[in-house]
Amino acid sequence: MYTQPLPVVRAYQKLIYAPTDEQKRLISEYRTADQAGTDLATIASTETTVPSQETDVATFDPGLTPETTEAYPLQGAEILSFRMLDLTGRVVNVVYPGQECQIEVCGRFLTANDRIYFGIHIRSISGTVITGQRHPENGKFLDRIVRAGENFCITYGFKMTLVPGVYFVGGGVWSLNEPNCLHRITDALMFRIMPTQDSYALGVVDTASIKPSLVFTRQEIRAVPE
Repeated sequence: MYTQPLPVVRAYQKLIYAPTDEQKRLISEYRTADQAGTDLATIASTETTVPSQETDVATFDPGLTPETTEAYPLQGAEILSFRMLDLTGRVVNVVYPGQECQIEVCGRFLTANDRIYFGIHIRSISGTVITGQRHPENGKFLDRIVRAGENFCITYGFKMTLVPGVYFVGGGVWSLNEPNCLHRITDALMFRIMPTQDSYALGVVDTASIKPSLVFTRQEIRAVPE
């Protein structure tokens, strides 16, 4: 079966940005088309419409769950939950570029301890850590002794300047004492950044502050000296 590159890209984009139920339908449709020798140009001819940012609303996809979650040994604390919330407190995992959200980590301390700090990271699907946060700030620790049986909930705020794609969240609780890692979970949750019509960014993080501007001129342009 010969398929031109553009329809393949469109079909791929439809698949990775579709809700879980829709992904299953598309996978079945693509397999059937491949077995029948149908070109993807036929089934990808209707391009997925990307909503405008004014109407983008964060949602929750129950099928968006990581298969690579790894929990470290309990050595003084236990993380019980990771949640991503919008600013109204709704649980979400499908958001749009520029939106603000919160990642909440809750758990309990199993033993008394001091010099405690918390941390969280967001990594790409390839495993690269993109960003993270620490509490208290770098070089500092909680100014109190935590007690066995004491519960905690820590909330980290993020503005999603990531480019469209799928990302993973992990984090933990540490102490300057031994054992250092009281508890940690990697790939505890995953979320998706959806595409928008006015995206110009490449890579992982969208640092664009203005729309690219192109000017044509008859004026001579000299090469930059080496």
